[in-house]
Amino acid sequence: TKIAGLDKMINLRELILRSCLISEMEGLDNNNALVKLELYDNMIEELVIPPSLSGLIILDISFNAIRDMSPVALCPLLEELYIAQNKLRTIEGVNNLTRIRLLDLGANRIRSMDGLETVTSLQSLWLGKNKIEQITNVHQMIHLKQLDIQNNRLTSLGSDITAL
Repeated sequence: TKIAGLDKMINLRELILRSCLISEMEGLDNNNALVKLELYDNMIEELVIPPSLSGLIILDISFNAIRDMSPVALCPLLEELYIAQNKLRTIEGVNNLTRIRLLDLGANRIRSMDGLETVTSLQSLWLGKNKIEQITNVHQMIHLKQLDIQNNRLTSLGSDITAL
């Protein structure tokens, strides 16, 4: 399903399309004013970020079927990214998001925290219900206040955790 007419809403700042059976992210090429986009609980398999969405501050694409999150790198102003309950195996595209404060990657298939090496602005990191075995790459997260890592396969907290 595609939503027609979005390209005519050029002054729209927030767009919430939860549970709309959307399968493709189309029709957002002219929405330069958007700062918040919620596509929660749809049927999106491929994350497509047109240049018009580079100003997004909040993006919620939870409860879809996305396997590759690397296109989020095209949204350098993102402060909140919700991409829980998808089909992610790796963390990609967030290393250059210098403003990201909240990152929700819960309930995916992620096995390691690789991909978070240079993310220093995070205050909340949600990684619950994945397949992570060891906590790594958190020592540089000097602003981190909340780390949710419940329901994983932790065998060790690792020495990295003591830096928090």
